[in-house]
Amino acid sequence: MKQGLYTKKNLDGIDRYKDYTAKKFIMALFLLVMVFALSILAINSGSTNLDPYEILKSIVGQGTQVSDMVIWHIRLPRIIGAIVAGAGLSVAGCVMQNNLRNPLASPSTLGISNAAAFGANIAIVILGAGSLARTVIAPVILPVGAITSFLGAPLFLYLLLRGYKKR
Repeated sequence: MKQGLYTKKNLDGIDRYKDYTAKKFIMALFLLVMVFALSILAINSGSTNLDPYEILKSIVGQGTQVSDMVIWHIRLPRIIGAIVAGAGLSVAGCVMQNNLRNPLASPSTLGISNAAAFGANIAIVILGAGSLARTVIAPVILPVGAITSFLGAPLFLYLLLRGYKKR
């Protein structure tokens, strides 16, 4: 028997791969439907009571001024921002796991989360970010301290390990 590309063993592998990709497609479709359903639920939730028919009229362009204002200027931007932020965080996690070749990698693995907390604490304790003093830069001290520290942690690790070679 000739050992070629289409042996019984390879056909089993191809069938398993097709099943695997079909399961992934079904899961992705299910998650997309769930995001859509939860978005519809989020449009309906809030302090202003809007019934589903009024929401549908507003989305189509036939709603009242109040429903248009609430849906288009408050709720939909919030929903879109949440979806974009979630997608960005998931892509960042995938990139981190791929670059580190570690499926368990996370910001806490590298110490990035702790570095951001450390920077925020330094800003509060030493720079007085939490004080009652009203200055022009007081509102930005805390975020700048946290961002500087969380960007500095991977840079420090890179500089520390760039000469390291595996044995």
